[in-house]
Amino acid sequence: MKLSDLFFNRAQLLDDSPATIEIERVTQAIIAGKLGERIDTAGLSGEALRFGNSINLMLNAMVQPLHAVSAYAERVAKGDTPPRITDTYSGDFNVIKDNLNAAMDAIDQQTAAARAIAEGDLSVKVGIRGGNDELAKSLLGIIDAQQGLKKELMRLTDASRDGQLSERGNSKQFRGAYGEMIAGVNEMLDAILLPIGEG
Repeated sequence: MKLSDLFFNRAQLLDDSPATIEIERVTQAIIAGKLGERIDTAGLSGEALRFGNSINLMLNAMVQPLHAVSAYAERVAKGDTPPRITDTYSGDFNVIKDNLNAAMDAIDQQTAAARAIAEGDLSVKVGIRGGNDELAKSLLGIIDAQQGLKKELMRLTDASRDGQLSERGNSKQFRGAYGEMIAGVNEMLDAILLPIGEG
């Protein structure tokens, strides 16, 4: 069934009037994803003109927010967080706008947190928005790992300062590159301190 069948009793439109043909054309275009198509009202009059204008207004009301959402999603996909949407929408479109704004706020907050971590600020607060917020959980994991590294390196520094030259870092309490960093520090300490101890 064609979408226009929902609006018209096809039995009454067997004459294939210009209005019917135009509505069919735009209906098929919209179904095909051509959201810029509108009813050409130039040759219409009376009820057909009013109906064509109403369809165009309805399409404009739906398509404008969809284009805004599409443009914002494209920017976010490219790593460019756009500013909040300030246009006024009604009903469900306003809910979509509010959700997009909340998503962009969260991206901005997590970007600021990641920037702070990269600059060495491990006191930054990261809020978890929900059980599936893997980005926030990962940022907290990075903070924990770096705080653990800092604590372990300070422990080694204090041990060396106190003359405990045999003290080494526990690389097994860290994963991946973090464990490799502690193992590298241990190798450096061996290379420097073992000859001193033998001497």
